[in-house]
Amino acid sequence: MPIRPGGPGAGTSPISGSPSTSPVSSPIDRSGATGDTFGGPRGPGGGGHHGGPGADPVVSFTFSTDSSSVTAMTVGDGTRSRTVDITGDTFKTTVGTNDLGSTAVLSVQRTHTSTSHSDVDVFSDQDGNAQFSRVFGIDVLTATSDKIETHAYTYATDGSIATDVETRGDHTHTESTGTNVKYQIVKLEGDTYVVRTETLSNSDVRFEITRDDNGDGKWTTLAHGEVDAAAAATYVDTTTGNLKLVGVIDYLHAADAIVG
Repeated sequence: MPIRPGGPGAGTSPISGSPSTSPVSSPIDRSGATGDTFGGPRGPGGGGHHGGPGADPVVSFTFSTDSSSVTAMTVGDGTRSRTVDITGDTFKTTVGTNDLGSTAVLSVQRTHTSTSHSDVDVFSDQDGNAQFSRVFGIDVLTATSDKIETHAYTYATDGSIATDVETRGDHTHTESTGTNVKYQIVKLEGDTYVVRTETLSNSDVRFEITRDDNGDGKWTTLAHGEVDAAAAATYVDTTTGNLKLVGVIDYLHAADAIVG
């Protein structure tokens, strides 16, 4: 697929994080992404959705004195912990008043980039116990590869999507539909997107975003992601079950160079 003119657009301005130099007792995770703990670097170009945010272990951060940047990140499962190598990652912190009435970091956005995708995770600690849980994750395609996933849609008479056939390499299958699956066709910032959302049994919401820039009928999967049930109201319309694309459009700028 060709490259879109203009190159990648600008998203939200991140704050660069720096790696911790303190010695640790457990091995440092040098995968860059959080590996199998959070679904790993498996973006739309490389193999699937995030693991469910609801199943994520506890994450702890060490912040700079002014709480504007992250200096260390630790993942624990209750019995042991490991330090994540955050070299090259960027972080954005949000400071506010937590449930204890204290001024502290309420959320952390971590962005990890590789040669073919940008992986963004948002962690939250509203109750003030210094233990963060992942509430939102999105993997965005940034470069083409032989593992590009495409979709071919057919439409009902009212213009809604009737069937969805997914192709990845030599493998093709029809996506399942049901009352827990919603499709929406959204035009935003001059581009048209098809967004599939699926509400899981634990009320987490999984989503997939596709775009067909050249009109060939093959809609390229630009992003996969998942929203924790506790944060669903922030990212999902609770009445329709549709993803609030306006809330995630900044993340999609990482895919501006891709022609769907």
